[in-house]
Amino acid sequence: MVGAIAGALGGGIGTQKASVGPNAAATLRVENGKLVRIGADADNGGSTDRVVAVTDAVATAVNAMTQLGVQVREGQQYFFVDGGPKVVNNGKRAQTPEAFIREVMGTLTADGLVGKALASDAAQNSGDLNKIVQGLSLAKSIEQANSALSNLDNSLHAVQKSAFAATAESLQPMVDQFRLAQEFGLEADYASMATGQLTAILDNIRDPVQWQTVQVAVAELDGQMAAFRDQVGKVNPALVGLINDVEAAAKEKIYGDYRKTFDAGLNSARGADYLNQLTDVRTWWNNNWANSLMSGRNPNDMYAAQAKAIFDGLDVNQLGKAVEYFAELDPVMSGLAAAARDIARQDSLAGLDQRYRAVQVALGQLSQAEFDRYQIELEQARELSAVTDPVVRARLQEVQTLEKQAQAYEKARQSGESLTDWLTNKLGTSSAGVSASTAYTNALSAYQSDLAKAAANDNDALGRMASTADRLLTAYTDYFGSQGATAFWQKIMGEVANLPAVKSYDSSIVDAINRLPHGAGGPATGLTMVNDAGPELIRLPTGSMVMTSRASVDFLRRGGGTTTTMPAPDTAVVETLRQLLRAVVFNGADMTTVLEGLKDSGLRQEKALAALRGQFKRAGDAGTLPGRAA
Repeated sequence: MVGAIAGALGGGIGTQKASVGPNAAATLRVENGKLVRIGADADNGGSTDRVVAVTDAVATAVNAMTQLGVQVREGQQYFFVDGGPKVVNNGKRAQTPEAFIREVMGTLTADGLVGKALASDAAQNSGDLNKIVQGLSLAKSIEQANSALSNLDNSLHAVQKSAFAATAESLQPMVDQFRLAQEFGLEADYASMATGQLTAILDNIRDPVQWQTVQVAVAELDGQMAAFRDQVGKVNPALVGLINDVEAAAKEKIYGDYRKTFDAGLNSARGADYLNQLTDVRTWWNNNWANSLMSGRNPNDMYAAQAKAIFDGLDVNQLGKAVEYFAELDPVMSGLAAAARDIARQDSLAGLDQRYRAVQVALGQLSQAEFDRYQIELEQARELSAVTDPVVRARLQEVQTLEKQAQAYEKARQSGESLTDWLTNKLGTSSAGVSASTAYTNALSAYQSDLAKAAANDNDALGRMASTADRLLTAYTDYFGSQGATAFWQKIMGEVANLPAVKSYDSSIVDAINRLPHGAGGPATGLTMVNDAGPELIRLPTGSMVMTSRASVDFLRRGGGTTTTMPAPDTAVVETLRQLLRAVVFNGADMTTVLEGLKDSGLRQEKALAALRGQFKRAGDAGTLPGRAA
């Protein structure tokens, strides 16, 4: 501001010579507390440039002084005339710019040190506007305890370490201000103010204080609130109480923010980051509730969903900690955590109760049926708790009721079936205290019943056929002895072999054998290579058989004639397949190993039969293919 004033005056203030001839004048007036130029005129061919420059510079300087506390009188006018000594304009003779400045300065007033400086000879008898503004600015700085040293508070320690020259340069403005204060009679006031600042700065150099963030924030707040109390109290003292309340709330926020930072670090150190995550949920709500409502969304939905997602990964102990942690910080979060804790507690207790009942079953204190009933009730309760839709929930309850009934029915059926099987087994053996005749009759009745059911593809009956047939054969031998036992056995085996399930497996095995490679002879379809007088391709209908050379010679030697038709399958093959099927159907054996072995061997016809028997026998010897082997 001082530089701008000096620049404006540069072209208008200088050595003035008296002259006769052209002259000019300009008028300044105080309007709304500001000095403004309201007009400028010239005659005799003169120019207004000079009077405009002078009056504008004076107006700029005075307006700057008003910011320092200088007071002007509203409506006051100042008339500046420039020209020769005989020039008179509106009753006022021409004057130099310095005289005009002294005239204006004599009308200004101010309080305090600024008023003291304004009344000094340096201000009243000088035509140097730049120097006057500097002196008044210094007086204001002294009033505000703000000297050239003020800017050193945060940096003097570093300056002291760097170099003496830098420090001396930094202190030079203080010396300049002190000299100016002497000119305006302010040396004692400046020295008193500077001594206090110098003492504080030197103390900080000797023992630097590292202020922490909370301390700095509180100090800044104290300064701000003190200024509010000082200034607002002048306008409305009743507001001072409100300012005190605001200060207390602001300090609590500063302390609260630090507590949050401290607590978050402590939670992480204790392995309780989930508390920080839940705190972030609340922070999101605080920062976004208005945005959500304005956008047509309920922020509580997001709050609850985020909290639940975190709760789902916590155990009952962690949820209990969340209840305690948020009891005062966020009662809503604490309530949600309590509800989740109660559910987790019920699940934990239910799991422990289930383990307790399992031990009771093992000790014979609780039946398996009771345990199973409790288990399905527990599972259904958990399933039902996850469904909130009323329609789906009602339907689920109906289904669960039927499931309980089905479980009870199945338990009763299994119990009845178990008793029936026990009675049937006992009645089918002479060791049960019945005669051999009665045992045979009972065993035959059970066999015929299962045979009829198995023929209708009753899986339960098929599963019992092996034991039912064995029980019948044992009862037959006990009653009739060995007489006719072979024929009776063949009859039973024939009936079993004719069951649809057995025939189906017969077909699957035969189909698997028929799909073996043709290189060694066997079933042939389509183009087949023969070797009569060299390699020849022949086309055979489906089901045709081609015998190897050796098999053909053996067949002819046995009197087979010259026919090339394959004889009926060897009964041994059929019997072996039946033995295999009995093992597969009734004893759960796996025929994959046998069939894969045949495919890999590349054998046909009688070699295939030999390989089948060998594989079957090895499997039977190893105990992996239970049942009777041929």
